[in-house]
Amino acid sequence: MALIAQGLRFLLVGALLIAVDTLLFIGLTALTIDARLANLVSRLCGAALGFLLHGGFTFADEQDPPLWSRAFLRYAILWLGLTAFGALTLGAIAHAMGLRAAWAAKAPLEALLAVASFLLMRRWVFRR
Repeated sequence: MALIAQGLRFLLVGALLIAVDTLLFIGLTALTIDARLANLVSRLCGAALGFLLHGGFTFADEQDPPLWSRAFLRYAILWLGLTAFGALTLGAIAHAMGLRAAWAAKAPLEALLAVASFLLMRRWVFRR
């Protein structure tokens, strides 16, 4: 039952984070900021919000307070890896197919990264 509840909370928070990330990415690139840098900035903003929401809501345990200090390092490592992959992918798409293609690829790419993120957060980042 915990898996289903966590999965639903993850989807709810994830939808919000994808929207924030994607809108920031589009806004920054529309201001002529390079797609790689825009992706880094938008993901950094999403990561800060995501750490707080996932730690305090998605993977929260009523009997145990959030494990902020232990989880933060693992969260940062996970975020850096996923961000590097996303930035390189979007940069390659923008270079090969143009900015509009990168815009179109942003949300689906982040959705795929979210699946990996959920599994790794559940098993590694916010483990108890």
